[in-house]
Amino acid sequence: MIRRWLLDPVNRLLLLTGVTVLLALSFISAVAIFSSGQTLLPLLAQKADAETRVVKDKLERALSLGIPLQHLVGIDELYQQLAASDSDLDFLVVSTPATATDPAGQVLYKTGNGADSATDVLAAPLSHPHLHLDLPAYQQVRQAVLVTSQPLMLGEQQVATLYLGHPQRALLRPLLDNLQDIGIVLLVALLLSFELMLLVLTLNLSLPTRTAIRVLGEVAEQRFTLLYGYLNRDALGRLMQNVNGIIQRGAKAVTPQLTRENHLVGVRLLTFLFVFAEELARPIMPSYFADLAATVPGLDVNVGAGIIMALHMMIAAVVLPVGSLIYDRIGRLRLYMIGAILATLGLLGTGLANSYWDLVFWRALSAIGYGTTFVACQGFVLESTTRQNRARGTAMMLSGLMLADICGPAIGGILVSHIGAATTFQIGACASLLAALAVTRLMSGVADHREAPPKLTFAAFGDTFRNRHFLALLFLSAIPAKLFLSGFLYYLVPLTLISSGISVADVGRILMLYGLVALLAGPALASITDRLERPIYAVIVGSALTAAGMLSLTLHPSVLTTIASVVCLGVGQALSIPAQISSAITLSASAIEKHGQGPVIGSLRLVERLGGGTGPIVAGALAAHLDAQGAVAIFTAIAWSCCLLSLLMALPGRREASPC
Repeated sequence: MIRRWLLDPVNRLLLLTGVTVLLALSFISAVAIFSSGQTLLPLLAQKADAETRVVKDKLERALSLGIPLQHLVGIDELYQQLAASDSDLDFLVVSTPATATDPAGQVLYKTGNGADSATDVLAAPLSHPHLHLDLPAYQQVRQAVLVTSQPLMLGEQQVATLYLGHPQRALLRPLLDNLQDIGIVLLVALLLSFELMLLVLTLNLSLPTRTAIRVLGEVAEQRFTLLYGYLNRDALGRLMQNVNGIIQRGAKAVTPQLTRENHLVGVRLLTFLFVFAEELARPIMPSYFADLAATVPGLDVNVGAGIIMALHMMIAAVVLPVGSLIYDRIGRLRLYMIGAILATLGLLGTGLANSYWDLVFWRALSAIGYGTTFVACQGFVLESTTRQNRARGTAMMLSGLMLADICGPAIGGILVSHIGAATTFQIGACASLLAALAVTRLMSGVADHREAPPKLTFAAFGDTFRNRHFLALLFLSAIPAKLFLSGFLYYLVPLTLISSGISVADVGRILMLYGLVALLAGPALASITDRLERPIYAVIVGSALTAAGMLSLTLHPSVLTTIASVVCLGVGQALSIPAQISSAITLSASAIEKHGQGPVIGSLRLVERLGGGTGPIVAGALAAHLDAQGAVAIFTAIAWSCCLLSLLMALPGRREASPC
């Protein structure tokens, strides 16, 4: 299979370009890591210098009050105060002035974690002489410890020397942080490079070639009805312009029409852009919204933040059916552009909001834009595909969405750590504006094989909701899945991590795992689900994985169990959500026979989104009354209850009643 894939020249070009980009980005990352190591030592030296001068001032003040050097007290407490704000501080030493026979002097006081080895460090020779090029004379590296010295003066006379020691391993922490950031940027750059390569190769090579083959096939059959519709000036373009001239001269009874292939790859990038714009500030949303909710008297900050997040999801859910009604009247291009502009204004206003009610307005506007752009992308997929390739077109759109779920929180966490939440929202607005500018290029094309779906009626929805087994699937699987996604992953996970002291960048990396796991595991799990006779079992197993992850966090709250719960949620939803669609279709066979799949899938999606909208409100209310850990425990109980009830309904004895 790999050999067959490599025989395709487009795939070989894609592979060659991908390897080239990977090597280039890896080299840039290595240079960034090396430069970080070079700049971190001077930064550590500056911090050590400032701390040493603070201690020097305090000790000299004590000496100036007439306290003898041998009777100074509070040295240990002074060290503890410094160590509380600087965990890298290894030791504090006060010694007599150095002499020719005793370069380190006689130690009078020493304290700190490295106090036992401090004497040996001070007496050791200089290490790594090249490191001292950027250091002042009173700072030296001895035995991998940065030693900063300052004289203690009493009047004009030096009576002692102060030493502070910082081990070089203290450089590892910021270096590892930089390494993690560089790794995230490398991953995102590779993913975006792949998207851009796919877009460029598809638009400039794959689609023109496919269209040329189609036109030449018609000519070979002596049907002069199609003209090559691309204006590219390469060798293929010049050849096909000559072919177009031959077709126009040979066509007699018919007028040949320009033809072009619909490029679904464009909708993938457009979906990525508007979802990425929203996901960029995801790690900081609960705490950012809570800060503004604190300005409203009597409103609990957790509930206030939950309301804002729920409002966005609820409005987006309502906009989807409304947008579908005006889609034909406005058209996909204008609908997407309007939505992207509204989302741009909403994100820009969110970053500039001064009060809670400002935030409510701007998030509502952003939600309208989000829902509108989603409808435009979905409509373009329906217009540009047939029943035979509609699943592939939908997968193209969803892959852009999942890619944004990976890249958005990861990059957003880094941005928030360096430039703040408000500016991160404004960068998201720039991404949304870019989508508005790109839509005319990426969503163009003639939809020449559109199939009108059957009309949806209230009777069709009525027949769908009268099926009690379909309702059980909605309330035991579909609603809880989105409830846990929005309430647990998007609200409780950032809230618990930030409150425990985890940086926003790390929160973004942890949230990124959900999309990454779902993207990697999704295809394999979907193929397993397709082979099952009763996909409801895949739904149950996925729900159990989600519940197990949250249970581990409930029993042992920590960063590791939080990561495990996010990974379990990603795998569980990658397994259960496709199976929900298969189960819904199987359960609603009679309604589908009368009205088609539209009412069933539409009902499932609408109820899912309403469940997602209630998640932050439920999580915020529980966190306000029980704290975040108690809210996680309640969510865990709900997950296991729904899982067990679903299992009871799917038992072999109920096979006749529940055909899925």
